[in-house]
Amino acid sequence: MKSFLFPDVNVWLAFVYQRHIHHPQVFSWFSSLADAERACLSRFTQLSLLRLLTTESVMRREVMSQKEAWAV
Repeated sequence: MKSFLFPDVNVWLAFVYQRHIHHPQVFSWFSSLADAERACLSRFTQLSLLRLLTTESVMRREVMSQKEAWAV
């Protein structure tokens, strides 16, 4: 039986942003998922992630345009 996991937006941010302080831990967690486990990204979480990636107060000098954020 498969297990569907829905990580919080902050987990996704740490996963996609390599300079995030928690990136190594989150990357390790994603890599350790069993074959029967799937990390899922809901539409709401996706929109939240796009908002964070395009917000200067979150990303500082590495803030992304909307087009760049969609490419992540």
